[in-house]
Amino acid sequence: MVQLGGILALCAGVLFMRSFPMALLLALSAALVLNFSQKTRGHLPTVNAAFLLLLTAGYIASIPLPVQNLPLQEVSRVCGSVAEDPTSREGGYSVLVEVTGSAKPPPLSPWEEARGRVLLSIDGFPDPRPYKGDTAYFRSNLRAPQGFINPGAEWYEEYLWRKRVFRRAFASFPGEVFFSPPLEGGSFLLALRNCLTEAIVNSTGNETGGVLAAITTGDKSRLSPQVKELFRNSGTGHLLAVSALHLGIVAFAVRAIFFFIWVRFPGLALRIPAGVAAPIATLPFILGYLALTGFHTSTMRAAVMISLLLLANLISRRVSYPALLASAVLILAILSPMVLLSPSLHLSVAAILGLFWVLPAFNRKKEVPETPFPLVESTLALLFGRGLKWFVRLAKVSVAASIATFPISAYHFGEVSYLGVFVNPIAVPVICFFSLPLSLAGASIYPLWESGAVFFWKLAGGGAAFVIYFERLLEGWGISKIASAGNISLLAGQMLAVFLIPYIAGVRRIKRLLLTILLSAGMIAWGIFGESILINFSDEASLYALDVGRGQSVLLQLPSEGFAPPFWVLVDGGGIPATDFDLGELVVSPALDALGCKALEIVVSTHPHPDHLLGLTSVVKNFRPKRLFLPQLFKGDQRYEALLVAADKAGTSVEWRAPNEVVENYNWGTMKTFGGEGPGENDSSLAVFFEVGESRVLIPGDLEIPGQSSLLRRGLVTPVDIMVAPHHGSADAVEPGFFKRLSPGLIISSSGAGTGLPSEALRRVSESAGSRLVTTAESGAVKVEICRGEVYFSASSR
Repeated sequence: MVQLGGILALCAGVLFMRSFPMALLLALSAALVLNFSQKTRGHLPTVNAAFLLLLTAGYIASIPLPVQNLPLQEVSRVCGSVAEDPTSREGGYSVLVEVTGSAKPPPLSPWEEARGRVLLSIDGFPDPRPYKGDTAYFRSNLRAPQGFINPGAEWYEEYLWRKRVFRRAFASFPGEVFFSPPLEGGSFLLALRNCLTEAIVNSTGNETGGVLAAITTGDKSRLSPQVKELFRNSGTGHLLAVSALHLGIVAFAVRAIFFFIWVRFPGLALRIPAGVAAPIATLPFILGYLALTGFHTSTMRAAVMISLLLLANLISRRVSYPALLASAVLILAILSPMVLLSPSLHLSVAAILGLFWVLPAFNRKKEVPETPFPLVESTLALLFGRGLKWFVRLAKVSVAASIATFPISAYHFGEVSYLGVFVNPIAVPVICFFSLPLSLAGASIYPLWESGAVFFWKLAGGGAAFVIYFERLLEGWGISKIASAGNISLLAGQMLAVFLIPYIAGVRRIKRLLLTILLSAGMIAWGIFGESILINFSDEASLYALDVGRGQSVLLQLPSEGFAPPFWVLVDGGGIPATDFDLGELVVSPALDALGCKALEIVVSTHPHPDHLLGLTSVVKNFRPKRLFLPQLFKGDQRYEALLVAADKAGTSVEWRAPNEVVENYNWGTMKTFGGEGPGENDSSLAVFFEVGESRVLIPGDLEIPGQSSLLRRGLVTPVDIMVAPHHGSADAVEPGFFKRLSPGLIISSSGAGTGLPSEALRRVSESAGSRLVTTAESGAVKVEICRGEVYFSASSR
């Protein structure tokens, strides 16, 4: 309980600036735990002083460091060291750089001292490859670190905050980025780690070598995005991280070897017992392996636990495993308070608690009377029986750990892979008890016997290749993860399964156990499918202006007849010009999934500018809309080529809409399309109008003043309730007569952070018209509920 109080105090300090009510609740809980524990009654002054120190330490750790010489929206040359293992992604790497210097492009200025962390996205594969500790040099336009705040992506802002990311940067290889070994020679362990990683990958191939390097040296930079996605979908992603099991194997092997050698020398064994010497000799190896694998959160937690366990063994003290776990977490939190918010730590602790709490419920043994005349089994049958029992025991461990981590996975990542319950009993023994020991053996002899190490790595690679093949086989059958929004019903059902099943099983009430299992399964199923069911029954309409930076993507959820999915319409898909970042795949599609959209009825492209068009290609591939509306004035434009190919493959009907008004009536209301006229491409944008009940919505694309004036002349402008600001709220798209005629109650400006939009002209005209103006730059994704002629506005919290 004392350790728990210290952990709560540190959590309160860390969250003080981010969420004061939660910090206050945690601080009060910590104070109660520390002051009313039996172990602290005689030391209350000291305990409360420690409480205040921990609270202050957590607060200080959460204070952002100052940024120096990293100007926003300016092209800069930047140098610094790679702070963490690079992450491979489609077409390149993502690298976290601790900046040490910056300069403007030559020959404008010399290098100056700079400070801050930059998340660098690289298009291409640098040669040499980036490693942790390397020096990075790149040129980029530095941007604000905010991500796209949309439904389903709330975790990203927390990730940036936890990693202390102050700037985003994008660079291409070759030409804009390169890496070199550390300027001052670097760390011997980092060099050894990089050398082992290269040797493993070169010996076994990129795919299996990436898996072996991840489990042996902790270097995940050689894992392909496809393999990471495969393991994540099958619920075995934890196997790719160095964890307590890895350290346990190292500690057991080293301790056993030292114990075996020590007892062979009676003189030494009589002076210092082998049971004392072996733990002392094991600790340096654990710390060395921890340093070699990069001090990851789960590894550090395991190292602290194993070290405390060895010390307890050294002084012949019995330990409580829950107290041991709490002590390990508290020590980690004191060293780095921000680690308390790490999903890796949460998953690691949940898995261990699952072994303490859930596993005993699966190990209830029925009393079987002894047979007076036992049968004599053959050696083969005996071995088979033992192997089967071992497999069943391992399956129970896997199920217990998986059940305990389900709520954590749903909360942090919005998805749960129930397949892991079935895959882990097969993948865990192959990876952890076959591939891992062989790979570690190869790494230990590599400096002395290279050919022997290669032999071990190839054997280990066979096991990794089998697991990859097995998981791909399941994926080919359509068996993969189950996505969710991490909602209350899902979390409640999972927590019920975690905490009540062992309790009911402990009192051996089988009927209650089955009832609890059915109840928790029903709540989990409702958490996964309930939102879709409610959406199908809903007769309300909603508009979502997604946060896609300086671009536009607007989703409308419109009611359908009977128990049928909603009528979904997407207007534009956003896009980032001059980059390979696929906004449709990485931002828009996840947002649509999180909102419950499974298939689109209509997709509209207002015009072919990249900040409206590029994201639509992936959206059409993923959601296969029935109809695609394109502006007829741009028919034959090559910029639509990729979208048209995707539409053809998806079986989508393509309709080129003329500038004149086209009206379609549906059960939910009316949809109109019409185009503007003017000298620029923006003036030829296709405008979309919706009338739902008594509410009216207008999405005018990028119509500028000439295009808006043309709509006024043609009598196509009628008053509306909701309007998406044309051309992201630019001054060249503000025609006072146009806005006066529309007189919208709510204007939504889809504009990215740091762009200076919406313009002062739009703000003035909104104020004069009495319209409320909101922006995705300030609010993130904007949701508007349209119900019986009334409009309810809400926005994602940033």
